[in-house]
Amino acid sequence: MPIVFLREQMDLELLEPIREVVDGQQRLRTMISFIEPALLEDYNPDRDAFVVTKQHNPELAGKSFSQLPAAIRKQILNYDFSVHILSSDTEDREVLQIFARMNSTGVKLNKQELRNAEFYGAFKRVAYDLALEQLGRWRKWKVFSEDDIARMSEVEVTSDFIRLMLEGVQSMSQPILDRLYRNNEDDFTHDAEVSHRFRLTMDKIDESVGEILFDNRFYA
Repeated sequence: MPIVFLREQMDLELLEPIREVVDGQQRLRTMISFIEPALLEDYNPDRDAFVVTKQHNPELAGKSFSQLPAAIRKQILNYDFSVHILSSDTEDREVLQIFARMNSTGVKLNKQELRNAEFYGAFKRVAYDLALEQLGRWRKWKVFSEDDIARMSEVEVTSDFIRLMLEGVQSMSQPILDRLYRNNEDDFTHDAEVSHRFRLTMDKIDESVGEILFDNRFYA
């Protein structure tokens, strides 16, 4: 989990320290709403409640924190957050500047990054797992640069390869990929067959032209 930034203050009446969240409120709120929602004064189950889905973990799907096995609850509670604490003399103006810098990269999210944020289900899991399996080959073949990989270009291409298997040859379309993710969010019945074909194809590409791909027009 990315680092959380806090600012330490002092309650002069209670003589107790107070730590304000500068950056990371959503991360902390998500954890609290799952572990102990009563700690959130404005907790709204329609907005804040969530459960693990079967695509992420079939054994834990649909369970609340209290229903998890003791070992897993302990593992969650023992998780160490990376935290940076700003001193109490950090002025509000400086806090706002820090927050703005951390949350304004100036780089517009591409379509695959937006899909990554919007979807969590079955099709996404298959596409991301297959793309990750081939990470060594993407780098060896140099079809994608490191920046491309960081921005999920190989996942988008993997998603489109799956689309070609399902729907036949046609030009890539971002709306079509969006539809594919959306329509297969809850379940993706072609998981096993698509994964098998994709792996066989990648093996064949590597066997046939894997050593020369970096030296032709497909080079990134």
